[in-house]
Amino acid sequence: IKKLYDVGEIKQWPIKYYVSAVSVGLKNDTILLDLDFEEDSMIHTDMNFVLNSNLQLIEIQGTAELGYFSRLQLNSMLDYAENGCQTLFKEQIKILAPIWPPEIQSP
Repeated sequence: IKKLYDVGEIKQWPIKYYVSAVSVGLKNDTILLDLDFEEDSMIHTDMNFVLNSNLQLIEIQGTAELGYFSRLQLNSMLDYAENGCQTLFKEQIKILAPIWPPEIQSP
């Protein structure tokens, strides 16, 4: 993409936002971010969140494997997901900064 952009084959950078995804789990009243396989297999509630760098939601998927979860717990899981995605956006910027245009650099 950068090569095409640099030589003028494409006039506008086609990628508007960074995108990241995290898993969040709820076990009893404890929220876990970025579940590994073992945690995921024993979790009470399993959620996946995909956000762009403006913290707009692209996808939410979740299942209460054992029982249910409350709206307050959902909001807390979303807060954890946003924090996790923001950490991933910072890492993406570090890696992609040399090739992405400056307007895409800060989420």
